[in-house]
Amino acid sequence: MGCSSSSRRTSGSPSSPRTDSRWRLRAVAGLWLSAWGLLWLILSVRLILPALNSAGQYDYSDRIDVGAMIADPVGAVVDLVSGTAKHETLLLLLLAGGVLFLRSSLSLVLLPTLLWRFASTQGGYWGPEWHYSAVLMPVLFLALLDGVHTLRTSRRGWVRSTAMVGIPAAVAACLVLLPGQKFTVLAEPETYRQSERWDAAHRMMDLIPEGSTVESGVVLMPTSSPTPACTGSATPTRRRTTSSSTRTTGAGAPSGRATPRPTRSSATPEPTTRSSSARRATSSSSGIADAR
Repeated sequence: MGCSSSSRRTSGSPSSPRTDSRWRLRAVAGLWLSAWGLLWLILSVRLILPALNSAGQYDYSDRIDVGAMIADPVGAVVDLVSGTAKHETLLLLLLAGGVLFLRSSLSLVLLPTLLWRFASTQGGYWGPEWHYSAVLMPVLFLALLDGVHTLRTSRRGWVRSTAMVGIPAAVAACLVLLPGQKFTVLAEPETYRQSERWDAAHRMMDLIPEGSTVESGVVLMPTSSPTPACTGSATPTRRRTTSSSTRTTGAGAPSGRATPRPTRSSATPEPTTRSSSARRATSSSSGIADAR
């Protein structure tokens, strides 16, 4: 009886051959998955996206100054952890993950995204204002669950007690920080009211001759792009702007409101769309704010 019990415990122990082979299989699968992801990253940046770009290039390849980082590696490391926006991003991740996510090896998956964001010369990537942290959230919460599960198997009672408060602490921190987040505008009635500025902006856009080149903020960019008329024809019959050599610069995203942004922040510059036509009509959001 004792031998049978001992045999069952041994078969489920971490050092059993079955468990070791299972972990080796997971390690090999993880390495192949990493290589597969890296391969598609290279193909996307070097081949696919340039092929889809009218200028034949990847427009965001200059966001990280690799040469400067190699020339001054110490300064590059200091820059990675310098800046209030970067500190705010890290603090919010720690709070949202209840700190206990650091106990999981899954937290290492967060590092590549954080490194390229903090290494970038574009300040809009550093802080939590835009959407760049959205890709981190599923990994963060999975790491939190894995970290709590790992701590609950500890032999120390105080460690198991810590695991019990990890998820409630993360939920409480998120609820406390929720009112200060950008998407709280979704709860404001003004968000769903069409403003006079919006009407004025479109009246001004109607004055722009067809085929002109327009520099626009992200709010009006979709409506100023070439669009086919709804006539059943596959050929566009009306164009407002030219579509050659279009390039989007800057780091940003459309705001949650239906109105153009009235101001610009130095940390989060508003993107613009440029084209190579000889004639340029400006309809940036700052100029639209004065169009009444």
